[in-house]
Amino acid sequence: MHRLLLYSALLLLTQCSKCKDDPKPKPPVEDTLPAETQTGANSFGCLLNGQVWLPAGQPATARFYQNTLTLNANKRVVENGVTTRQSVHMSFDNNGLPIQVGHYVLGESSQDYVRYSDLESICEYESDTTPIGFVDITKLDYSLRIVSGRFAFTLRRAGCPDVQATDGRFDLKF
Repeated sequence: MHRLLLYSALLLLTQCSKCKDDPKPKPPVEDTLPAETQTGANSFGCLLNGQVWLPAGQPATARFYQNTLTLNANKRVVENGVTTRQSVHMSFDNNGLPIQVGHYVLGESSQDYVRYSDLESICEYESDTTPIGFVDITKLDYSLRIVSGRFAFTLRRAGCPDVQATDGRFDLKF
């Protein structure tokens, strides 16, 4: 009888080890934003209306021309015969002065603009000269040709839902 109680107690104890919380599974890589780096990792991503948005089909690019920085990211995905084509395009300057590490308000200069397009939608968005967001340049290395930073913006168009980019980050070679 004592052995039966002992075996029952041991069985109960071994089953309790499985009662621990299982670790939460990591989300798939495509559902996470890239890490904020400053190495020229050629990464770009943001939360677009709360959903992870990453370029697909071709890498994001950065270009400098006449004291203007332009960032381009495109997403082209074909799933079940349906093609998704979206793009984020940002261009800004420092009122004619060289761009440096720092905080820039998008829409503060007449040269600034942000464009978002989704070819599946009839809504195309382009900013005007009102402040709509920001870009923080956290690294700018002309010798290594690296530009890194963060961004956020909100675009509005009459008759269309707002487009809000938050937690944006980029680490690009130019």
